Parts: sequence; structure tokens; C-alpha cells
Amino acid sequence: MGRKTSLIHGVEIDVKTDIKAAKRIQVHGWKAWSFIIAAAVFVILPLALIRHDELVYPITDSAIAFGFLFLVKWQLRDCRWFWIVIGVLAAAHVAVILSVHWTDGWVWSRTNAGLATLDFIVMLVAVDAVGRVMKRFHPSRNSRAHSIAPDP
Repeated sequence: MGRKTSLIHGVEIDVKTDIKAAKRIQVHGWKAWSFIIAAAVFVILPLALIRHDELVYPITDSAIAFGFLFLVKWQLRDCRWFWIVIGVLAAAHVAVILSVHWTDGWVWSRTNAGLATLDFIVMLVAVDAVGRVMKRFHPSRNSRAHSIAPDP
């Protein structure tokens, strides 16, 4: 029971640290804004061409959540497990987006922001939990995983 509690407490610490890091993210300069606009065009344009307006909000919200996840956890890019977790999360997003009946009408912006934030936090928990497990069982493979705080 002690190891499980330690793991949960460690993930909690990691998520709190990651949320603080996400709050410090600021978008400055024309390069950042041009990247955001280009990403929005590549997400929204294909949806407009296939005429699935009801999917614009969920896909855009998911793209924003993944973007923040990459910004906060980019130092893990050399870890194979990180990309496996990203692949599983992306597949889960595709399954949920395609299986839920979305409205094509107006949606309150705070609802979208709340769902994107919740999505981001759930993905952070998943990455931090897998990172903790990988660090515990394969410490030599996680030399770049310095964002994962040491066990308490």
C-alpha cells in the first residue's frame, strides 16, 4: 500500500508542478502567433472541406490541449514511452470525438475552455503516472525525464 500511495502522491506533485508551468506559458511575437494561426488553419480547413462543422470545437479543443501538453512536457520528447502515451491519448481522442454526437450550434466559450482544461489535466495525469512508473522500473531509460519530481 505504501508504494501505491507514494506513486499517487508523486503524480499529484508532478501534476501541480506541470499546471504551474502551464500557467507561466506566454505567447509572444509573430512566430508564436503565426504558428497558432497555421495550426488552426490545418485543423479547421480540412473540417470545413468535408463539411463537418460539428467537429470543429472538439477537435480544436483537443488540439489546444495537446499543444499545451507538448509545451509543458517537451523535455520528454526523447523518451519512447512518452510518444506511446501520446499515441494512446490521440487514439482515445479520435474514438471519443467520433462516437459522441456533437452539436453544430453555438457553444458557450467557457464550456469549451473548461473541457479543454479538463482534457489537458487528464492527459497530464496520464503522462506523469506513466513517467513515474517508467522511472521506478527503468531509471536508466529516463535520463531526460527530469520533469518528473523525485519520489517523496
